[in-house]
Amino acid sequence: MCFSGGLPIQTPNRDVFPSQETSALFVSIEPLIINPVIDEAFNRYEARAVQAKRTYHQFGRLSVLLITASSIYAFADALIIPDFPHQIWLSVFLGLLAALGIMLQLYLLASKKKTTWLLSRFATERLRSAKFQAYALAEGARDTQDLQREVEAFSKRIVAEIENELNAGISVLDTFRPGDAMVAPSTPVQPGNPQILETARTAYTELRIKYQQRFAMSEVDRLRRGQRYYASLSDMLYLSGASLVLTSLLLRVFYADAAIWGHWIDFLASATFISAVAIAILDHGRLAKRSSARFLDYHAAIEDLASPEASGRGLNLWVGEMELIVLDELRSFSEASQTISYRM
Repeated sequence: MCFSGGLPIQTPNRDVFPSQETSALFVSIEPLIINPVIDEAFNRYEARAVQAKRTYHQFGRLSVLLITASSIYAFADALIIPDFPHQIWLSVFLGLLAALGIMLQLYLLASKKKTTWLLSRFATERLRSAKFQAYALAEGARDTQDLQREVEAFSKRIVAEIENELNAGISVLDTFRPGDAMVAPSTPVQPGNPQILETARTAYTELRIKYQQRFAMSEVDRLRRGQRYYASLSDMLYLSGASLVLTSLLLRVFYADAAIWGHWIDFLASATFISAVAIAILDHGRLAKRSSARFLDYHAAIEDLASPEASGRGLNLWVGEMELIVLDELRSFSEASQTISYRM
């Protein structure tokens, strides 16, 4: 999988679309490196997934911020803001911001942006896996032309199958089983060209195994950095809010004459707790803790597969085991991502 994010992955999808320098190293298996049937479908779903994800998260976060700002103003208006000329217009403006936040939430529900994002991402990752499942065809290929014919037939079949699955809508994520998505060919009766087989193994190691190892750890690093920020901010806000509530109560008991200070402290306590709730909602939209654990398990599974003992087996078996790991991660991602929301 590759959703782009952490710093080590500077150019997304370099596994599917290697650089010219990398492609030049694998000329004999060019049909596997450049696969027009899968590449075209991949680009179509990738663009759709990126756009829908960006819209969903941007609008979701903006709606939370707008509603938070309006809620804080409502407490400020009740507790600390004195009457002033044209105050009504400020209230109307903040009310409109709250209404805009609600409209953004309704738009996300009506437009089904999350569904579009998840289905398009699912299709993209299925196609990514299909492109690498095709590497098993090198085990029986006699030459580059023979490999070309096999890859083209394989690719047309799997693209059609994936598009038929997507016709079921979001339910495809619930019914997905990694083993059912494995369409790699069985071990050939006659061995193929040894040079093509060795090149395919080298390319698969570099573009699939090592790339996914780097990607998984880049995601763990990115998520952990964000998790530390959100956790620290959330803890600080909750602690500050509790301290302000305690201070307000003590003022009421021991300094009843300090009413103006009590109003300010009440406002700050309310604003702090509202902000803490907003931070919790924004953090829930990231699923950072759950995703970090997922990627650590994913990396560990690939590490085991990349061991000398595992990598020494036939290419067909090795590809099959790796793609099952990848597709199982896709299943986990699909399950987790359906719980993402910018609402409590």
